[in-house]
Amino acid sequence: MARLGFNVSDSTAVYGRVGYQRGRASEQFDGESFSGSRDGLRFGLGLETNLSQKTALRFEYNRTRYSLGLDSEDREFLGIDSAGITNNQAVIAFVFRL
Repeated sequence: MARLGFNVSDSTAVYGRVGYQRGRASEQFDGESFSGSRDGLRFGLGLETNLSQKTALRFEYNRTRYSLGLDSEDREFLGIDSAGITNNQAVIAFVFRL
C-alpha cells in the first residue's frame, strides 16, 4: 500500500493511497459450503489533522474492486459485460504517536 500527500497547513494533510488487497469470503447454503479468495485494487483519499503533538484525527475513504474472474464465455452466458464486487469503506480514526 502506498500513500502520497501534501500538507495544506501546519497541522493538516491530505493524501491519496493505492494498493493491492486480497479478500476471502465463505458461505454456507443448504448444507454446502463455498469459499474463495479474490484480488483487488484499492484506492483511497484521506485527511489527517493534528490535535496536539502526539494526537491526530484521521478521516479516510477507501474503495476496493475485486474481480470475480469470469471468462468471456461465462460473462456472455450471464449477459453481463464485467463482474466484480466493490467494497467501500469510510474510516474515522484517533491517532496516538509515541
